[in-house]
Amino acid sequence: MGRYLQRLAISQLLLYNNCVQYSLMQSLHKINLIIMEDFSMTYAVRYQSQGGKTKKVAQILAQTLGVEAYDLDTPITEQVDYLFIGGGLYIKRYNQPIKDYLEGTDLSLIGEIVPFATCNEFSNVIKQIRNFCKNNNIKCANEDLCIKWVLEGMFDIGFKGAEFTPELENRIKEFAGKFLA
Repeated sequence: MGRYLQRLAISQLLLYNNCVQYSLMQSLHKINLIIMEDFSMTYAVRYQSQGGKTKKVAQILAQTLGVEAYDLDTPITEQVDYLFIGGGLYIKRYNQPIKDYLEGTDLSLIGEIVPFATCNEFSNVIKQIRNFCKNNNIKCANEDLCIKWVLEGMFDIGFKGAEFTPELENRIKEFAGKFLA
């Protein structure tokens, strides 16, 4: 009987040890999830588009970042680490809707602004966004995405029918990927 009690005591001890280990592993998993949640980056994508090219770029950026792209009618209402904002250049002028949007945004909710633009030749939009950031003491990403349709040999305005070329889509995805946590 003594050996039986010994084995029973040992099996109870092992069972208890396994339960403690399991409980500890569950706790560590929960802590890990909390830590990952605390360190995951948040993104927002806003755009202004007249012909649809900038909207398409914004949608590809947003898809890569795991968020939705919204036009400038949708304000930023929560803290975001990165605000991707872009528009097109129309008759070589600044983009007034982007200027108005940024001026009406609570900048304390934004960690860093990432500019992007679509244009035929020159990108005053990115320069405009960078100047806004500098004048308002908000961090602006060192990199930007500027799709210059004509200068990049896309005389069909970057479309193959109604779709972007695979090379252009990859370029946009690679740009967004640089900001993923």
